[in-house]
Amino acid sequence: MKVRLPKGSTSYRNLTDRLYIANVGPWKTVAASKNPPLKLSTWVPTSPSAKNPYAVSYNNSLPALLDLLTANTRVLALSGCSNILGEILDFRTVIESVRNHKAKLGGEHLWIVVDLVAYAPHRSIDVRKWDVDFAVFSWYKVDAST
Repeated sequence: MKVRLPKGSTSYRNLTDRLYIANVGPWKTVAASKNPPLKLSTWVPTSPSAKNPYAVSYNNSLPALLDLLTANTRVLALSGCSNILGEILDFRTVIESVRNHKAKLGGEHLWIVVDLVAYAPHRSIDVRKWDVDFAVFSWYKVDAST
């Protein structure tokens, strides 16, 4: 499959290489296939507490995500639920904030892709309510008939 993005596009993801490779790997492949390569940046969760730097949260790190966006950002790939942190993304708040910030920055439409592989087996999915462009997960994670 060939991914077509305008020159100068940037793509962002919120996972580090140590986490879910199924979300990270494809974006690395797409980025490397472009000339010049697309920029990949990582949304790093932070702790709201100076007393406990290990109590990190994506939901409490929204300003760090917004700082990564530019007018050239075309794709934002998010994970709906972190296996590592045990945190469920506040879709409505995060996506609404991202869409509003991107509108202020200008540029072409921002595609929001949500990886729901850890979310889908446990929660209901409402892509219209969340205002995402693509929501993906592995069917075998939710089908108990195997």
